[in-house]
Amino acid sequence: EPGICQSTAEELTEYISSFKINNPKVFIVVSLHWGVEFQLFPTSTQRKQAMDIIAAGTDMIIGHHPHVVQTISFIDNKPVFYSIGNFIFDQKHPNSSNGILVEFKCSIDSSFETIVYPYKIESCIPGPMILKEKNEYKAELMRLCDDIVLKDRTVGWTLLQR
Repeated sequence: EPGICQSTAEELTEYISSFKINNPKVFIVVSLHWGVEFQLFPTSTQRKQAMDIIAAGTDMIIGHHPHVVQTISFIDNKPVFYSIGNFIFDQKHPNSSNGILVEFKCSIDSSFETIVYPYKIESCIPGPMILKEKNEYKAELMRLCDDIVLKDRTVGWTLLQR
């Protein structure tokens, strides 16, 4: 059941672990408000918390707060989006005008597909990137993120583990 949690990372990890024991087939996506504003890379604390939260039974983490897209990684074959950037918040920081949306398709057999949609914010309005921007942003993300591959789709990219 969707909900809001005001717990510490340690409390959240305990809760997820307990929940997963009683609900092993339930797919858990955790959204975290964390990270340092305008930093493209997660802190060591974020990385440690992500490892703990995934180990507890989480299937995907989607973070937000830094106003920029932070790196994407996999922990135990589970995708971790440390920050997906802004959506409607128009700021003048150079990296804050790009963002990503994440679509997650989960099948009954526990297989899943993660699709990433890049966008650009102009005058507080998110919209699709033109092809040149999309290709440049894809190259930048793959350069910053060691263990991902972004496979082109008609719209967006399929996220794969390298």
